[in-house]
Amino acid sequence: MVPVLILKVGNMLSASELKTGVVFKDGNTPYKVEKYEHSKTARSGATIRLRVRSLLDGSVAEKVYSSAQYRDWE
Repeated sequence: MVPVLILKVGNMLSASELKTGVVFKDGNTPYKVEKYEHSKTARSGATIRLRVRSLLDGSVAEKVYSSAQYRDWE
């Protein structure tokens, strides 16, 4: 699978656009999404849970975002 590269500068990107294989930059660190999970509970909003790998040092982290969250992913 060829990773999709998303490094938008100054553009808003929805958290729900961060699918498996996408490369994005959060802060100053570029990450590749290794696992994408969308979950919706009864009364609260949907959340996006990501397992990401840093492209700088190879460390793995878990990040959680609201599916409706828009932010500048630098």
